[in-house]
Amino acid sequence: MTPVIHRQCHPLTETDGTGRDDRLKGLPAPSGLAVDGMDLTRRLALAAAFSGQVAFIGDTNLPAGSWKGLFTSDATMLLSLIACSPLEDAEKKMRRYRGRHRGEAAWDMGRVIYRVARLLNDWYQALSACDGREPSELGRALSELIRSSLRDALAILCLAGEALEQELADKRPFVSPSTFHTVWALTERMASLAAAEETGGGVHADLFSPFYNAALHIREKARQLVPRTLSDGDHDPSAGLFIAFLTLYQKAADRINEMPGRHRDLYYDGILGFSKKAGRSDSLYLALFPDGSRPVVPVPSDTLFFGGKESLGHDVGCRTARLLSVHQGRVARVETLFFERHPLITPECDLGLVSSVHHAARALEDPAEEDASGDGPGWSLFGAHHCEGEDGKEATLGFAVASPLLLLAEGRRRIEMTVYTHALDDETSDLFQRTLETLEQSRKEGITGALRLLFGNAFHLYVSAEGGWFSLADCTLSVALSGPGPVLTFQMELEPRDPAVVPCTAEQHGDMSLGEPGVPVLRAVLNPKAHVNPYTLLSRLKLTRIGLGVKVIGARNLSLANNLGMLDVNTPFAPFGPLPRCGSFLVLGHRESAGKEMTKLAVEFAWSDLPTQSGGFAEYYRTYGRPVDNGSFKVTLAVLKQGQWVEESGHPGYRLFDEDPGPGEKPAATGRLVCTSEKLLDAVPDEEGAFVFGPGVRNGFFRFQLSAPEMGFGHGIYPQLLTRGLMEESRAKGKLAVDLPNAPYTPMVSGVSLSYDAVETLDLSCGQGAGRFYHLYPSGYDRLDDREEGEEVPLIPHADGDGQLFIGISGQRLSGMVNLLFCLEGDGLHSFHLPLPETRWAYLEADRWQALPERCVLLDSTRGFLTSGLVVLDLPPEGIPKDHTVMPTGLFWLRAVPTVPSGDPATLQRVMGSLSRCRTVVLNGVPARLEHDTAADAAVPCGSPFRPAAPLAGVGTVRQFMDSFGGRGEETAQERMARIGERLRHKGRAVTPWDVERILLEREPGIRKVKCFPGMSLERRHHPGRVLVAVLPDRQGRDSGPPLFTILELGRMASRLRGLLSAHADVDVINPVYERIQVRCTLVLKEGQGDALKRVHRSVSDFISPWVPEVGYPARFGWCVREVEVEAHIAAHPDVVSVTDFSMLHLTRSPEEGHAMIDTVIMEDKRADEVAQRPCEGIADEEVSITRKEIRPKKPWSIAVPADAHYFQTIPEPRPIAPQRTGIGELEVGRTFIV
Repeated sequence: MTPVIHRQCHPLTETDGTGRDDRLKGLPAPSGLAVDGMDLTRRLALAAAFSGQVAFIGDTNLPAGSWKGLFTSDATMLLSLIACSPLEDAEKKMRRYRGRHRGEAAWDMGRVIYRVARLLNDWYQALSACDGREPSELGRALSELIRSSLRDALAILCLAGEALEQELADKRPFVSPSTFHTVWALTERMASLAAAEETGGGVHADLFSPFYNAALHIREKARQLVPRTLSDGDHDPSAGLFIAFLTLYQKAADRINEMPGRHRDLYYDGILGFSKKAGRSDSLYLALFPDGSRPVVPVPSDTLFFGGKESLGHDVGCRTARLLSVHQGRVARVETLFFERHPLITPECDLGLVSSVHHAARALEDPAEEDASGDGPGWSLFGAHHCEGEDGKEATLGFAVASPLLLLAEGRRRIEMTVYTHALDDETSDLFQRTLETLEQSRKEGITGALRLLFGNAFHLYVSAEGGWFSLADCTLSVALSGPGPVLTFQMELEPRDPAVVPCTAEQHGDMSLGEPGVPVLRAVLNPKAHVNPYTLLSRLKLTRIGLGVKVIGARNLSLANNLGMLDVNTPFAPFGPLPRCGSFLVLGHRESAGKEMTKLAVEFAWSDLPTQSGGFAEYYRTYGRPVDNGSFKVTLAVLKQGQWVEESGHPGYRLFDEDPGPGEKPAATGRLVCTSEKLLDAVPDEEGAFVFGPGVRNGFFRFQLSAPEMGFGHGIYPQLLTRGLMEESRAKGKLAVDLPNAPYTPMVSGVSLSYDAVETLDLSCGQGAGRFYHLYPSGYDRLDDREEGEEVPLIPHADGDGQLFIGISGQRLSGMVNLLFCLEGDGLHSFHLPLPETRWAYLEADRWQALPERCVLLDSTRGFLTSGLVVLDLPPEGIPKDHTVMPTGLFWLRAVPTVPSGDPATLQRVMGSLSRCRTVVLNGVPARLEHDTAADAAVPCGSPFRPAAPLAGVGTVRQFMDSFGGRGEETAQERMARIGERLRHKGRAVTPWDVERILLEREPGIRKVKCFPGMSLERRHHPGRVLVAVLPDRQGRDSGPPLFTILELGRMASRLRGLLSAHADVDVINPVYERIQVRCTLVLKEGQGDALKRVHRSVSDFISPWVPEVGYPARFGWCVREVEVEAHIAAHPDVVSVTDFSMLHLTRSPEEGHAMIDTVIMEDKRADEVAQRPCEGIADEEVSITRKEIRPKKPWSIAVPADAHYFQTIPEPRPIAPQRTGIGELEVGRTFIV
């Protein structure tokens, strides 16, 4: 046999605390203090009951019956008699017989039930005999009850009574069926039940309920009908005279009954000084919109406004609480920047690195427009709520370099950018080292592998190309640690098929045109998908200089000319003319390379019609009598600078022809001239205008002048040599072979290309260099190469805080006092463990954020954006500019950055995540309070129009934002009596838990229930000198979850209590922990799965919810949710046919233990059987709860609430299904399944 386990109650969990309604329980009703507490109905009932004992003296002066007939024939008196019938005595007697259904106990219980049935029968007979509309209505209601449920119950009772008469011979019968009205049809029902052998099992307690409930129903209905009979005035003269007498008597009694109350009020008011608390008017926020006639309109404090008539039906007045300067313009745009440090992303979370950066921007509607609702979807104040549906994206952060060196139109182009940094400070060096060590341990690839993981894919690189930004897929980033600070080297390559790199323009490159610098731009943007987010480390690197290098191979867009004129590069040409000689030249110009600091220049010629015989030019020119070979043909190189050809003195010249690597020493078909002379290549100026060689050209062209051999290519001596040879041949007359000279070779070029290397250095320590350096922001850029000397420049923008809110205000001028009204969706920061945030404000000037000193923050009623309210800033009197590049231009920009006192980034992240979302921000907001003489009896709703009592020049429309708030009604007599009684008991000191709970309930109208845990803290269950108080809000939660008090409200409550507690005690006031209950079962529904299933779901949630006490469980600390009760509630639902496969999940979450789940199906496992067999002193509380199929709190200060969604399945026909333990496949991510 399974032993019964007796669970010992724990005082911390079994006591319930005090609810708001509990304060009024036990207070004496007004009639309780009355000298004569009877009302008219009870006097009539008492007279009717007494009338049967008073003899009626007839005409013969002899008794002729009683006065009862008079009282039962009048409707008012009969209903009063029914309304005051004492039924509670029968219910008390039945309690003694519960569980006893045999012998004399059954006889006694049957007699009690029979008396209630007889009372109902007497009522029906009296109502049937009485004239009037109200008795007929009540008689019909009783008749319906008799026919529906009471008839069979009475027949069963009579059959059981007859059986008891035979069993107990010494007891006289207590049933007499013949005395009942025919409406009962008692004889026929008894015969029918006896024939069917449906006797009901004898007398039992369940027979009492239908009669007792019917009597209660009829009695209450009669009480409601009595006033109607009095208002009719339709009475028998004698009855009417008696009722009039009692009515007059009641008026005198009421005056007498007022005497104790007046005496009490005299004592409370005059002696003790407990006057009734007056009501407090609501506060509200108004926004004043200018009409454009004046730049600034001052509105003094205490200005009167009227409004609210459209919503309330009458005007209410309110007065402003502070001075306001109404500015032209509005809040037109808001942006957020959030640097997330996700606690589950490694290794960032272990090293304290930023894991991702999010940016969101939103254009706000004009609040002055009539259709501006202001109640649209909110947005995260600092971007911390980035989630599905949030209007945000990964932030664009990085840097850019603009330089003419990057103008690369064609060929194979290679770009190398080397970033040199200062030595790291100690903190950054330690972080850098720890990061590398972590990555080394994770991959076992050494320092090189760690650097590759950390920085290898840190950036996405783009260049300004034709058609837009071109992504450089073929790029590498390497990091060297040999210098004072890390050196980052970017290497990129563009194929000939890739587009030309062109100057950055707004037309081609959109918002990221960087102000159209007129030169190409290389843009490096942080890669949000990098192996390790590099933002934290890269933002701490301080730049010294940036080295740029380009290498171009095969540029063919050249400008060519020689002695005879311009040449076409696209067709074969003679570079030195048809008769080249020493001094002939070729002029070559390349617009792209002009102006660049080249370190190497290479020109490659593709020669055509070269000599083909073995021996090359030496054999070809053998008969010329000159020592000529392949290397004899040389040119000198000169560059045109400022109209002068500058040559390299002492240089032997450059060979035109290279040796063919094949046999025969033939000249190569291509010739490559390579120049590395600093004198010639150093910063060749670019030529303005058309890049065509001519008399007026002064810069940018290279001249290749034939300098050797002296004979040139022999065109000048060839006629002489040929004539001489022919003459010798004629003199020899064929007897001697004469070698005639070959025709001189005329150089022909079939193709020419240019290659070059060029470099540039941008020194950020002194601002030297032709290039420009920019920081890239999500909404703009900042040029930093022209900053003040000595200012250190980070590689990428460095954040001033993990969360930033940017507010853009339109208008012509913004200066002086500025009021910003923040309308939040609710209140934020409900955790007792989180500190109060602080806010640093700044304004944008010359693309630098200028901090506002604390003295310029005149008001912050939001308390760090914890609640809706007003922020008043004092901006410089000369105004702030609205032309920027860091943020969108044309707006005045303000910035808010939250901080916490400790400076801990993890704490700040939790604080920002706890803040509520913002619906809108409104310029020119001002607080106001409703006038006492015009205070509204209901809250003035958001959007109500107001108007000034006296005209205000320059002010257009006036609207209310957010519902009015903060008011309270006048104290009722019951509340006053409760307050006085509590005050006389605790005497203004919080000594006992009773004192603490009552003091908080009296002073904080927003509390529904409070529970005090003495000698306890959140850290320790037994903590002498500490008091823990849990407070439950008196309001339903929003869609986002159950209601919570903000830390501001909790702090206010704690401050109240600290002033009343002992100096040696401290108190913590906390929100309750909400433990969720999910119901899981299989149902058979009457009407399918549509709305019926939704109604069942809503009913179950209401049954568990502490805010719907009239349906199910009330709000209770030390709660207990039993399977049998919830299942019975579902089974009783009108849409449900049957319930099976029933179980419940207990879902909890705590900072210490994380998420936890208990499934009541564990009862079916062997563990439950084993627990049930163990002695009770060895069983933990949670185990006892499981064996009893009930869920109890994990924390003493918790409240049970329904889960967001229950799990219901439906089947077409009832069948038993054993519940199974819930598996992972049945859980729902985010609700019951948390990773």
